[in-house]
Amino acid sequence: MNKAKYFYNKLQNSNSIFTIVLKGISQIFLQENILTGLLFIIGVFVASYQMGIALVFATLSGSLTALVFKFSKENLYKGLYGFSASLLGVGLLFFFESDLIIWIFIFIGSVIASLLQEIFIRKNIPAFTLPFVIVTWISIFILKKYFHYETISSTLTEFSNWDYLKYPFRGFGQVIFQANLISGILFFVGVIIASKQAGKFGFFASISSGLLAMFFLLSNEMVFLGLFSYNAVLSAIAFADNSKNSWIWASISVLLSFIISFTMFKFELIQLTFPFVLASMIVVYIKRLFPS
Repeated sequence: MNKAKYFYNKLQNSNSIFTIVLKGISQIFLQENILTGLLFIIGVFVASYQMGIALVFATLSGSLTALVFKFSKENLYKGLYGFSASLLGVGLLFFFESDLIIWIFIFIGSVIASLLQEIFIRKNIPAFTLPFVIVTWISIFILKKYFHYETISSTLTEFSNWDYLKYPFRGFGQVIFQANLISGILFFVGVIIASKQAGKFGFFASISSGLLAMFFLLSNEMVFLGLFSYNAVLSAIAFADNSKNSWIWASISVLLSFIISFTMFKFELIQLTFPFVLASMIVVYIKRLFPS
């Protein structure tokens, strides 16, 4: 046990590209933990080996971009140049069938996402996953408009009472485009390993956002797939700490993300993590107005 802990601490504190990639993937849920990143990789591979490869490839591409352009080593070692690229890589394989053009877009998009992340960092703008959102929206538009690609979608063909118990975990899974229950559980466990507080906040948010969607009679299929929960999960985790007001800020962020998600759903817009980004940026701004 002591040897395992020693090895873990040594790897966690190392600056190897392996550690950078794992931390970059763990930063999808705003965590900086190699075991968390490893569980996320396993969770994606469980559902799709192609998405798993895209996850690692995109994270590596984004991180190497930061290395080539000599961005902040401190931020690089934290994995801050990998997570938007990670989501982009998996996202493009979620929307489109795998082929050479898609993989070229994954690479180029990962590079651009890393560059955008650096711009936001230098401007001191809490952009969260906004680089991923921007680059993915543009990529989808170009692929459909100029390459005539058709998007594919995930469906749930049968409903059962068990789906009321499954959707909170699928809310975690959908953060990285996974409806697979096992993937969602692995992502949840990964967050708990890094931060019990973040896990609790995220799980509560996943449940409550799904219940709100059901209360407003929105699509049961989307609720059970976790599509009304994943933005809420991230919104809650973003403000999960031990301060006495953390639940208040997290709740406000979750409610805002649901309102934004609800609006985008009504207008049939591709949401990605934009509801989380916008809600969290609003709450960060409010917190700055009321620092006490």
